[in-house]
Amino acid sequence: VDAPHGLRKPREAARAGTGTTRPLWAMVQEDWIRQDPIDGTAGRYLAAATNHLARAKATLEALRHATTPVNLRLEASELPRLTTRCASAPADPAAARALWLEARILKRRILLAHPLLDFGELLVCKRAMPSWSHLVAQYFGWRQRSGGGLYALRHPGRSLELRDLTGDRLPEGSYLEPRLSYDAKRVLFSFVACDKATPAPTSLAVNEAGSIDRYYHLYEVPVSGGAPQQLTDGPYDDMMAEYLPDGGIVFCSSRRKGYSRCFGPEYSPRWDTYTLHRMDADGANIRTLSQNDVSEWFPAIAHSGQILFARWDYIDRDAVTHQNLWACRPDGTNPFAVWGNGLPKPHCTFQAKPVPGSRKIVFTASAHHAITGGPVCLLDPTLGPNDPDAVERITPLPFPEAEGAIKEWYESPWPLSESLFLV
Repeated sequence: VDAPHGLRKPREAARAGTGTTRPLWAMVQEDWIRQDPIDGTAGRYLAAATNHLARAKATLEALRHATTPVNLRLEASELPRLTTRCASAPADPAAARALWLEARILKRRILLAHPLLDFGELLVCKRAMPSWSHLVAQYFGWRQRSGGGLYALRHPGRSLELRDLTGDRLPEGSYLEPRLSYDAKRVLFSFVACDKATPAPTSLAVNEAGSIDRYYHLYEVPVSGGAPQQLTDGPYDDMMAEYLPDGGIVFCSSRRKGYSRCFGPEYSPRWDTYTLHRMDADGANIRTLSQNDVSEWFPAIAHSGQILFARWDYIDRDAVTHQNLWACRPDGTNPFAVWGNGLPKPHCTFQAKPVPGSRKIVFTASAHHAITGGPVCLLDPTLGPNDPDAVERITPLPFPEAEGAIKEWYESPWPLSESLFLV
């Protein structure tokens, strides 16, 4: 995996104590180069190394007060040695590069030793890119391309070894937004059977009059793997499901039978608005919770038991900048704006999740005319329903579209581009 800017071989990483496998080690180093960003000069290497050593020192200090004891004596002894070498400011790019890489490796070892990262497997949803880059159309079943699946990442941070949850029990298709049950024994997810081709929009029949092919339906599978159980069917997109504390399931669906205002023939004659619905645990008793005239996304359960979700509030305002955070009761009553409904950025408060032991909420700041992705943000709604200072960017990226040109970022509230959950 040798490459420009000094990517090191896996055996060197093993000697440095990272314990990573060859594919992961190459990915880690490429990510480091992009993050810093490395331009091959000694000055850039040294600036980045100094920054990461300071962060490593702060993490070491925090770990001294961890509830679970962590033995990092070796790392603590390496830190002043590397700091001294940085202070000497080697002018040779090769020497500065070696120092930068050692600083990065040391910081990574310290971070991976954190007790909060000792959680076992991660649930990973791998998904091919849809054929349309738009906040709504990216989730139409007929816009999907096959590829991916549901996997458990066996050793996060150390290898890319995966355990396939569904195997060959479903046909070729696309998976979306898995959610764990509260006992961590079951996984809800959406699936649409499809190939890699995209139908011509005008070839699709009007709603219930045509085929029921290429619609997202809801499924459930044991975390241990096995045969998925299909929970919904019919000529509707059902997706983004979440378990409710009362045993039911909340999800987004086009069953309200609505159209958005700005869409044309390129969106097909199918229902294109999806809003909050709920059903029983076995898929029975489906009912509409929201009659919103345009779409809603990503229901999640707040600590209060309310449903958090993103709503396109298209009433008496511009079309683009208001897909922000709302909440309602589990029966759909009392919907209200939680934060951002009067702000022009970020455009979309997507994939929101409550932070355990806190009133804060983590979310992805996404764009209107792009796929879901952008900087990971931490929101404190207690500061005010439209206070821009309520948002802290965890990944230092611009809000896509709202702060410049559209770029299809892949960051999310979970460590990878698609949904990740503790198993």
